[in-house]
Formats: sequence, C-alpha cells, structure tokens
Amino acid sequence: GRFKAEPGRNLQGEDIIWLDYAAKLAIHRLRPDHQRERRAQRLASVSALDNRISLGCIVVPSAFYDHVIRPMLGQGRSVIYVLPETRPLQGMLGALQLSAY
Repeated sequence: GRFKAEPGRNLQGEDIIWLDYAAKLAIHRLRPDHQRERRAQRLASVSALDNRISLGCIVVPSAFYDHVIRPMLGQGRSVIYVLPETRPLQGMLGALQLSAY
C-alpha cells in the first residue's frame, strides 16, 4: 500500500513513524518485552515466513530504526510504499527496471 507517513510518538512516548494513525499502523523499534515470542530471533531470520511478529506494525531492529529509519523518515512527512513479499520486486514496480549496477 501507499501511505502518507509522518514522525510522531506513541502512548509510551517512543518516537515512531506513523503510516496510518487511525488504524494504529506505524514503523517502530523492536520492543524487548516479548521475550517468549522470540521476536528478535524471528526478525533476524532470512525467511519472511517467521518475520510476522506484530499485529500490523512494521517492527525493525533498534539499530536499523536509529541509523536508517529515523534519519530518512523522522524529519517530516514522507510517502512510504509497503510491498508484499509474495511476488518478485520487479513484477510489482512495473516499468521500473532494476539492474545489478
């Protein structure tokens, strides 16, 4: 989907990137409070099959959030595309030609 995103804070005061405030959909850091669900290990695996670790939010490792997400998306409004992992990227982007360069 296509989302008009903007930085903000959740109810705990954490900085996050809102994709859809009304639907409570955001990009945020992996929280350490779900140890029994092995979220960190599942997120680190190479398989997309076990990476679904939330009820809809996009959860990323803290270092990735701090070094990539926040600098790129945390400064103001942006547009974010969330693509499904069920098809090759080339098939979803249509005319855009991906190259090895």
